Amino acid sequence: MNFKSQNSIYYIEDKILTIAFADSKKPDPTTYLILQREIDNSELYYYEFCSREFSNEGGIKKVVIKNNLLEITFNDNQNIAKQGTKVIQIYFDENKDITQKLIDLFSDSDVELSP
Repeated sequence: MNFKSQNSIYYIEDKILTIAFADSKKPDPTTYLILQREIDNSELYYYEFCSREFSNEGGIKKVVIKNNLLEITFNDNQNIAKQGTKVIQIYFDENKDITQKLIDLFSDSDVELSP
């Protein structure tokens, strides 16, 4: 599964880093990914892909970040992988701030990170 993000943002609120990618700028995009992690917590992160049905704390096996591509591989036990989507690729406008925030979000977690 892959999509081009038309709206890529990050922000920090209440010591939680949130990074979001969406296929449109509309309030309710069809395809989106939300990633969150407490700034002071080096282990827990949260993801949601297109619905709460495909969300969890943890559950990502590998993350590759290259220029304007984010590739996420989910663990086999995740609902999204069980439904047939083990890997998602998100193309976004190259943005060094978002790239660094992605690295920050997954650093020191159980994810194999390949920046």
